Amino acid sequence: MATAVLVRRQSPAWEQLSRDFRAGLEIDPRRYLPDHAIRGFPAQLEALIGKWNATFAIDFFTFRAVLAEASGASAAAVRGAQRVAYEQLGVAARLAAAGAHYFYFHDDDDFLAPRLGEMIAALEAQPDAVVTPMFKIAQRTVTLVRPGCEPALVLGERKVQPFRYQTNNYGVHSRRCQSLDDLVALKDHAVASQRAEEAGYADLLLPEVVSATVKTPASASMLPRVLAVGGAGRDAFEAFVSRAAGLDLPPGYDWFAGPLRIVTGLVEATMRGERPRALAGLLAAGLRPFRPAWL
Repeated sequence: MATAVLVRRQSPAWEQLSRDFRAGLEIDPRRYLPDHAIRGFPAQLEALIGKWNATFAIDFFTFRAVLAEASGASAAAVRGAQRVAYEQLGVAARLAAAGAHYFYFHDDDDFLAPRLGEMIAALEAQPDAVVTPMFKIAQRTVTLVRPGCEPALVLGERKVQPFRYQTNNYGVHSRRCQSLDDLVALKDHAVASQRAEEAGYADLLLPEVVSATVKTPASASMLPRVLAVGGAGRDAFEAFVSRAAGLDLPPGYDWFAGPLRIVTGLVEATMRGERPRALAGLLAAGLRPFRPAWL
């Protein structure tokens, strides 16, 4: 029987950045800027974050810290799974050498279903990779699917995913993750897709949707539009809230409905000009047990 291992990709220490910024400390950009080129990241990210902080009462670091905490709570709820951070890839490599696992890479704005671990444990065969459809809430709401797979639920528009693997919808078997180099090569979905093609991975497509990603106005790719001159910024906030509030998730998808309410509340509070001090109470109202203790 295989188990799931959730590997959070590189992520800034958002909570500590939030604490330091709200304490009036100077923030070294090296604490949050990526140390390598990342697809979709805008140029002048430091200046954009500075403009966000000058525009909104809920600073960028606090916004991302709340989002990351909600994402982390989602990962912690996956039953039977082990969790490691990218900085602990050595631990992941040792796990890969010791038994049968499926490694799922995810970001700090991704959400996972508690059933993911049980889905992996129930596999009769153990293919090189398991791929499922995924929800993506961004400028449009889409369900990304691989050709040949009929999703158990389509949220928004059905769209063929542009890569073999997408953000968080692929788990790679430990036999393909036997070294640190293997794990590093598989962390990025585009690079992992290429590696799978070259190495001839055998994928199993399953219909159940067990992962989602939410691209809020604080996503790096959204910042240039959100902070554009004129009304584009407010429009981006209002459009996100409208999309999220209009989603009709049936029973069995509470794993995403709950986090989506949290994220929508965060976006609304930022748009209304609420301050971080009030944010914990606003998020806790009707959204228990989520209440960031550090705010």
